[in-house]
Amino acid sequence: MNTLKDSVRSEVADSAIRELCKLAAYQGVTKGDIAKSIGLGRQAVSAKLNRRVRITLDEFIAMANAVGVKPGQIIAKAEGNGSALADKENARR
Repeated sequence: MNTLKDSVRSEVADSAIRELCKLAAYQGVTKGDIAKSIGLGRQAVSAKLNRRVRITLDEFIAMANAVGVKPGQIIAKAEGNGSALADKENARR
């Protein structure tokens, strides 16, 4: 089982998870909503998004999909320190 940190550098993984949290908040998607969508408990999702528990790459992908964002877009932004949220806001304009 690969974790997100196994797949990308640690700081990029942390940045990607933070970006996913921002996007979820912007979209109005709660941790409970994500949990229902991916079949985990809300507390488990919260622990993963707060980086207390490791998140697998499959879980990250499922969470991104639950929020309605392409996982690769989040990781690309995390690598470049850009913001997928800013891209989403600009696309609405």
